[in-house]
Amino acid sequence: MTKKKKKKLKKDIKKADHRLMYIGIGLILLLTFVVFYPVLQAGFVNWDDPMNLYENPNVLHFNLEAIQRIFTQDVIGNYNPLPIWMFGIEKSIFGLEPKVFHLINLLFHLANVYLVFRLFRLLKINQTGALIAAFLFGIHPMHVESVAWITERKDVLFGFFFLLSSISYLKYRDTGKRHDKMKAFVYFVIGLFAKIQMVTLPLTLVAYDYLRDKRFSFKKILDKWPYFVASLAFGILGIYVLHEAGSLDEQAPYNFLQRLVIGGYALSIYVIKFVWPYKMMALYPYPGVIPTYMYVLGGGALIFLAVMLLAYLKKWYHLFFGLLFFLVNIVFLLQILNAGQGLTADRFSYISYLGLIYLAVYYLMYLLRRFQKYRMVFYGVLGSYLVAFMVLAHQQTKVWKNSDTLWSHVIQYERNVTTPYGNRANYFRDEGMNDRAMADYNMAIQLDAKKANIYNSRAKLLFQSGKYPEAIQDYNTAISIEADNAEMYVNRGAAYAALGQYEKALLDIHQGIAIDPNFKNAYL
Repeated sequence: MTKKKKKKLKKDIKKADHRLMYIGIGLILLLTFVVFYPVLQAGFVNWDDPMNLYENPNVLHFNLEAIQRIFTQDVIGNYNPLPIWMFGIEKSIFGLEPKVFHLINLLFHLANVYLVFRLFRLLKINQTGALIAAFLFGIHPMHVESVAWITERKDVLFGFFFLLSSISYLKYRDTGKRHDKMKAFVYFVIGLFAKIQMVTLPLTLVAYDYLRDKRFSFKKILDKWPYFVASLAFGILGIYVLHEAGSLDEQAPYNFLQRLVIGGYALSIYVIKFVWPYKMMALYPYPGVIPTYMYVLGGGALIFLAVMLLAYLKKWYHLFFGLLFFLVNIVFLLQILNAGQGLTADRFSYISYLGLIYLAVYYLMYLLRRFQKYRMVFYGVLGSYLVAFMVLAHQQTKVWKNSDTLWSHVIQYERNVTTPYGNRANYFRDEGMNDRAMADYNMAIQLDAKKANIYNSRAKLLFQSGKYPEAIQDYNTAISIEADNAEMYVNRGAAYAALGQYEKALLDIHQGIAIDPNFKNAYL
């Protein structure tokens, strides 16, 4: 064969590979869209959606002043102005149409699927492996929460800029072009305004360097000082707003050792759920007393760290890189320092699972090369596994249809926790299903009679039903538990006013204003 024919043959093979790549990517995006299609039929849920979106005054009255407030204020202890800003734009154009917000979430997720393919190619994973990685990222059931929950626009948005920054950085490593280096930093900074989880990117870049250089370089770490400074600034800001919102308060009397057990348990659970995602739900409540199995699984973190150390010492570069990527992107979310109501959260896996996906794909490709005669068996098992994931993810999207389906799903697994009953009751009350709402409120109070917000919510239902004396009784109980809540005084004042007891009404409303001078309902 002449050199000219060889050159033409190579060119034809390259064209065929590109054609197969585009077909593969197209098929993966189509299947991912089909898996997540039910989210387009879903509505809002009363799990942070009100404060972030459909009751957020900065979204409802979107103007220059609102934009300024969006970028200078937090929302329930979270500083993520970029998705709130996007919500304002979408609301201005399309109104409060849930389908639009869900569609944009899904489009960002599909974009991220494609970017994962590009990232894995830059990580020197072959085309087949990169396609499998992108597909696994796209349809992993643990990623449903990040896509199906409108509030978690911050997840798919921060993931988008995390991946763009990673790709630009790796291209800079390959080409040395300064504009790629600059783009990596710009994407990083933008991502910080999407979600605080972006602060893990500098550590991830260090992991990329390790994989490329087969060692850690102090010089390269030092070269990333702008990333670390920006991460530190946003990290301090995040801790501050969490503290101001009360989200760092203790949920249960755990000591530091028990907190480490909780963190180790969470790490083990995320690894287990990567392989088989079971019992996925919106809220994983803290136990009152840490059970024995949590101590056992908490010890799994020691095994994880031991494997990492062994991989580093043995110079098993790919194993160490995958575990390091996963660890640096999950470690700040392990609730060793409490920062929320949940022990774990499916959404925390959105980017961190890329480390485990890397390990799965790298060693799968290794086995396929080593045992070529069993290729069809491997692909058969893998195909079945991925189909099972597609079914699980598709079913999980339906959980997010509305607040009833969301909290009923949690109640299937957690029948002794007040939050799902209270939130489902609020949904029933707003939908006019008063009997079902009352049953849930009663159940929540039966489980925990010291939750002021449940009495306050049940009192609202009684008020709406014209049962003003009963409503006042519930407001009295709520205020006896939480005496510094402006809303409860104002609500009781409204109930007194409905009974014609105006002096008592004014006293309560004045007390509400004294507690919170900015509480608008008091003036109304």
